[in-house]
Amino acid sequence: MDELLKHIKCNLTPFNPKRFLIACSAGLDSTVLLHACHELELPVEIAHVNYQLRGTDSDADELFLRNLAETFSIPIHVKRIDLQKALRKGGNLQEMARKERYSFFQSLTKDEPDTFVLLAHHKEDQTETFFMNLGRNSGVMGLAGMPKSRGKYLRPLLSFSKNDLKLYALENQIPWREDASNESLKYTRNEWRNIVLPDLRNEIPNLDDSVGILTRAFQYKQQELERKIQSVAQEISRTSTLAVATFKSLDEYEQIELCRQMEQPFGILETWRKLRHKGTGIDLHPSPQFPYHKLIFDGAIFSFIGSEPKVAPTIYKEVVKTLPKTFHKKEIYLDQQKIDGTLTLRKVTTGDRIHPIGMTGSRLVSDVISDAKLTSIEKHQLRVLTDDSHVLWVPNLVVSRKAIASKKSKEILKISLIVQ
Repeated sequence: MDELLKHIKCNLTPFNPKRFLIACSAGLDSTVLLHACHELELPVEIAHVNYQLRGTDSDADELFLRNLAETFSIPIHVKRIDLQKALRKGGNLQEMARKERYSFFQSLTKDEPDTFVLLAHHKEDQTETFFMNLGRNSGVMGLAGMPKSRGKYLRPLLSFSKNDLKLYALENQIPWREDASNESLKYTRNEWRNIVLPDLRNEIPNLDDSVGILTRAFQYKQQELERKIQSVAQEISRTSTLAVATFKSLDEYEQIELCRQMEQPFGILETWRKLRHKGTGIDLHPSPQFPYHKLIFDGAIFSFIGSEPKVAPTIYKEVVKTLPKTFHKKEIYLDQQKIDGTLTLRKVTTGDRIHPIGMTGSRLVSDVISDAKLTSIEKHQLRVLTDDSHVLWVPNLVVSRKAIASKKSKEILKISLIVQ
């Protein structure tokens, strides 16, 4: 099978890696990939997750790979997790296993741009993924299946069938371990693999090649979607807003891609499309790359609210000798002797009141904000200046008469805000 070695070499050497981490289960596919890469003298290491789901068989898989690493004189990285115990808190076994697996890979490649993870998916795996995603109505990206490369993840075996890999193993006397759980019909993928697709292949002998043609076409379409939507996602990240008109101009597949790039479940789209009343919104799932927990309809824009403002203001204090001839609400002048306790810049709380200059009595700060018709982001970022007794200033909106300086003040403190 010189063809397999030539294909792997042709597809992997351009990456000029420091190392390749091969995701190994001890099964046929990943073991063949490991042997082939070692034969090509590529800088490979083994990455294995022992989920401890099959008792002694799971430990035997790990031992098999440790022995193989010793034989090849290459490093091996193993993560052990009691997945059944973790599942007692709820969740889907295969989805949790996938998250644990990719979390492990990420920890091994973090801050290493020239380290790549090799995944041993083959032609039939692509077919299974295509039909499973078709059944889930998962859009263009789902029908695009698994790409040969995405970021640090490479799949050099997608052009080869399971039988091709088995022939290579037999010709080169490569041992591997069988996972009995691959025959269990309690997993959806195994139903497709062992029942549905074999019947389809009997009726359509070139099924896998046909699916390959389709997935490549959808991958091209997906790349177009990614390029178009990337600028939209970047605008959200930069401004924390999205024009409603821009969102409505996107078709269904583009909106799905926007959700993907925002790392949000596609299920939010149905509610998102129906937002019509100002102030209504939906909860989001924050992540390090997309740190927003709520989306709010603000009329002409959607506002994305994070747990904290991206840019937090701080107090700048300056002692001055005289008051200015004209005043504005972007700064405040306080009589140092009238300040009660400590000056604090904080969020608005329910019931906050301010005593505006030029008025008798007080007003709710919430009414001041409402009259100003601030956007949701502006409300979220708003801070008020207080001492231990009163709200002294709603920056840019209202100045309190409490503690305000006058010409008779002996110590005048000018307060402004600095956005760092």
